Amino acid sequence: MITLNGYNLPDLALIEYAKSASKDKINHPDSEFRYMVFKPSRTTVVLGQSNTIEKSVNVQRCFEDNVEVMKRPSGGEAVLISPHTLIISFCILDSKLPRSSDIFSFALGCILTALAANGVTNAEFRGISDIAIEGKKILGCAIYRRPGMVLYHGVLNVSESPQNIGYYLLHPTKEPDYRVHRNHESFVTSLFQEGYHINMDILKQSIQSALAETYTYY
Repeated sequence: MITLNGYNLPDLALIEYAKSASKDKINHPDSEFRYMVFKPSRTTVVLGQSNTIEKSVNVQRCFEDNVEVMKRPSGGEAVLISPHTLIISFCILDSKLPRSSDIFSFALGCILTALAANGVTNAEFRGISDIAIEGKKILGCAIYRRPGMVLYHGVLNVSESPQNIGYYLLHPTKEPDYRVHRNHESFVTSLFQEGYHINMDILKQSIQSALAETYTYY
């Protein structure tokens, strides 16, 4: 009833470049950093590499509403993306790569800096790699590693309704401790829902600037 499509979001070009270039980076020490921040054009469910449709998606609802389901190369749990979210994607190419914990710290630090520049001062690092406001998640992320490269994917909820997320996604098979078994509607929030009415283009530029200005080779 639902077809699982291959990953086809705008940062696919970044992923394909990273996979190709990483073959040279294994034996060459020069570090390379590329990034992309974009707003999806439509509502889509994106599965993590280990997810299945049956365990992650409300199949009937996605079918009835023509919501595309695809799988990304990175790990983590299924997410709902839409024009009300921002995708933060970057790759690091090098023969010696940062630890995953360092990549999460770098990415979340950049995003928190960008949020603070737009007046969001109560967002914080939660779990392994989330950003939350008052214990409710506004950003989740995942990484994908292979020799010579690491890819980071993050989804920032600017104004997508948590009710929509709970409508199309099943409860994840894995969850951070601070979730405490809460459903999507109780666990997820958005910047808009928390009272922050931020222009997405301005926020996008802030995140891009933070990434460009902060990155240093570990």
